[in-house]
Amino acid sequence: MKKLIIILIILSVFSGLQAQCDARYFRKCAVTEIAPGLTDFAVTKDNGDKSGTWEGILGGNRISGTYKFDHSIGRFVASVNTPEPVNAQLFKQQVVKEETRIEQSSNTGQNTGHNQEIDKLKESNKLALKKAEVAEGTGQMALDQSGKALLELDELNTQMSLLRKRIEQLEAQRLEEMEQAVNTFNSTSSPVQSKQNVTVGTHTGYRPLSTSTVQSTIYIGMGLRPFKFNQQDVQFSYTDESPSKDYIYNEFRIKERSRALTLHGGFEYKYPSNWLWRINGEVYFGRARGGGGEFAIGYHVEAMPGLSIRPALGLGFSQSTVTLGDIEQNALYIQVNDTKFYSESVRVSVSTPSLSLRPEVVISKELSNDFDLRLGMGYHINIARLGTYLQFSGDDEIGNSVSDSKQLDEINGYLAVNYDQLEKSFARSSGFFVNLCLGFKF
Repeated sequence: MKKLIIILIILSVFSGLQAQCDARYFRKCAVTEIAPGLTDFAVTKDNGDKSGTWEGILGGNRISGTYKFDHSIGRFVASVNTPEPVNAQLFKQQVVKEETRIEQSSNTGQNTGHNQEIDKLKESNKLALKKAEVAEGTGQMALDQSGKALLELDELNTQMSLLRKRIEQLEAQRLEEMEQAVNTFNSTSSPVQSKQNVTVGTHTGYRPLSTSTVQSTIYIGMGLRPFKFNQQDVQFSYTDESPSKDYIYNEFRIKERSRALTLHGGFEYKYPSNWLWRINGEVYFGRARGGGGEFAIGYHVEAMPGLSIRPALGLGFSQSTVTLGDIEQNALYIQVNDTKFYSESVRVSVSTPSLSLRPEVVISKELSNDFDLRLGMGYHINIARLGTYLQFSGDDEIGNSVSDSKQLDEINGYLAVNYDQLEKSFARSSGFFVNLCLGFKF
C-alpha cells in the first residue's frame, strides 16, 4: 500500500512538472512569435491564472513583457513592454547624485578603510551609470521604432483613405455612364426625341448622325448620262427567213444626240469604319432608251458636320437601244428566226449590251436625321461590248405583240451609215454623267 502511494505521488509530481514545462514552452512560443531571435527567456512573475510577466534578451538588449492565455483562440498570446527612457534618465540622475555625495564624503578627510569603501561605491556607481546609459539608448531605439511604425501606420491609413475615395469615384463614374447609356438608348428609340432640334453656337439645326455608326440609305432622283451619235442616214437591208425569202430595204434619218435623261436610284450601306458599298440603277426612255445597274465600293469622308464626300468605283452593266424606224410588209409575213410578224409594219432597233467602269464622287448634305441631298458626278467608261443586236417588234397572226432579235453579223443583209457597213452600234455611251437624288436614311 505504501509503495502504491509513493508511485502515485511520483506520478503526480511528474505530471505537474510536465504541465509546468508545457506551459513554459507554449509561453515561450507566444513570446518568440512577436520577438523572433529572443534568448534567455524567463518567466519573472506567474499570476496563477495562466498570465504573468517575462523577460529576455533581443539584439543584445534586455526586454520584458506580459503574457496571458486567450481562451477565444485556445493559446497563449504575449506583448512587449516599451522601454521608458524617462525612468532610465531618472535612474542616471540618481546615480550621478549618489556619486557626488560619495565624492563629498571622501573630501571630509575620513580614514583609508572608509576611502576604499568609497572607491568601491564609485565603481558600482560607474557600472550602474553605464547600465543606465544602455537602458536609455535601448528605450530611445524602441521609441524611434515605435514612432516609425506609427508613421508607417499613418501612411497606410492615408493610402487606404485615398483608395476608398478612388473606389467611390469609380463607382459614381460607372453609375453616371450607365445613366448616360440608358438616356442614349431612350433618345435613339424614340422618334420624337431623335428628331429633336439642338442649338450649336448661334445656329439652330438638326443633330448630325455619328459617322462611326452603321448607316443605310435608299435614294432616288434624276440625272444625265452620255449617249452620243451624230445626225446621219442609216441604210438597212434584210432578207427574211420565210420560205419566200422576202427582201426588205429601208433608209432612216437619225437626229443628233449627246445625252439622255435618266431616272436614277439605289441603296447604300456604310460601315462604322466609314467604308461603304452601294447598288445603283438607272433607266432612260425615248428613241434612245436603255438602262443598267452597277455595284460600287467607296469611302465616307466627313468634310464638316452635316457634309460628307464619298468617292467610289463601280462596275456596271448596261444596255442601250436606238430605234431606227419601221419596215413595211411586202408579203404575208416577215419571219425572224422562228417568229412571224403579220403586222403591216415591223419596228427595227439597234441594241448594244456592255460592261463599264464608273468612278464617281457623291457629295451628301444632311437635311435632317432622316433625309439627305446627294449630288453624284462621275465618268462612264465602256470596257467591253457584248455584241450588237437588231431587234424586231410587231404583232403576230392574232394581234398579240411579239419581238425577236438577231446579232448584227448574223443577219441576211447589212446595216450601214452613209453606205459604210457597220459591225457595231454607232451610239457611244462613254462620257461624263451627273445625278441629283434625295436619300432616306434608316
